[in-house]
Amino acid sequence: LVYDVTSNQITCQTHGYTTSTELSDDEASVDFIDTTGLAGRSYATDTNKSTTPYTTNMAFTDASKDVHRFKANSKDDDSTYREPDLVTGSDNSNYQLVSKELTVGQTTPVQLESATALKHQLNNKFIEMAKSVAKYGGFYISRFEPSYENNKVISKKNKAVLTAATSSAGNYLAGDQWYGLYNKTLNNVEKDESVNSHMIWGCQYDQVIKFLGTEAQTGHNYQTKSQVVTGYTGDQDILNNIYDLEGNNREWTAQANGTNYRVFKGGYCDLANARYFYPASSRDSYYPNNILNSHTARPTLCVAL
Repeated sequence: LVYDVTSNQITCQTHGYTTSTELSDDEASVDFIDTTGLAGRSYATDTNKSTTPYTTNMAFTDASKDVHRFKANSKDDDSTYREPDLVTGSDNSNYQLVSKELTVGQTTPVQLESATALKHQLNNKFIEMAKSVAKYGGFYISRFEPSYENNKVISKKNKAVLTAATSSAGNYLAGDQWYGLYNKTLNNVEKDESVNSHMIWGCQYDQVIKFLGTEAQTGHNYQTKSQVVTGYTGDQDILNNIYDLEGNNREWTAQANGTNYRVFKGGYCDLANARYFYPASSRDSYYPNNILNSHTARPTLCVAL
């Protein structure tokens, strides 16, 4: 991806398409949804997803290949893994749980008015991320699974994890479904104003797996078998100085799958308890409106343009 500062546009050198400079705020406008650029395009791995638990290499993640290429599927193709997009069976009835992005100084969230507005927001945020990555050469993720203090998402060791539960207990905090985690990672991350925050995209998680290398494809049998605070005791769940990827909680992404599911990545303590020891490269999907204390969402940061 090549970013052009003058046109504020990025071009995919492989497939030859570009982003629109911006999307209209008018839902009746043909420009409301980007139909020609990056928004609505699919991501895919080079091999099919495997649902079989592995203790060694995962079949669907190969660190030696570029596994996050674009596939030029129709923007309306909801039959596979893709981003940014709605999962219509769930988002159409849950868009009211999502707020608009807060502006500087704003403290009271304003709810989105439609599922289409949610797709508009996802498109805009994805293009914003893609432009930043193309211009600055990368992005940041939180070192630990997220926690929550003083109405802010934080990344610190020995903290209870923010999850998709609706009530807090023990080592987890209430984040209220995928939608609540999406809101908080968009609007409430403790950060500098020079960067933008978001729930990690599936393509970004794939880049993290690629960065980690073969260790991300190996399920280690020393993982905790119960839910713990961030930064597992003894620094055991740590890969390239990133914690909590293999054990503890599953991690939601902003990626869609089919008409009903959002994609989550990483290992989980219950899987270790079953002696499967899923690696950090594990991938699956589920309903985003489910209340799950087993699911969190790792924030990502991109330099603001």
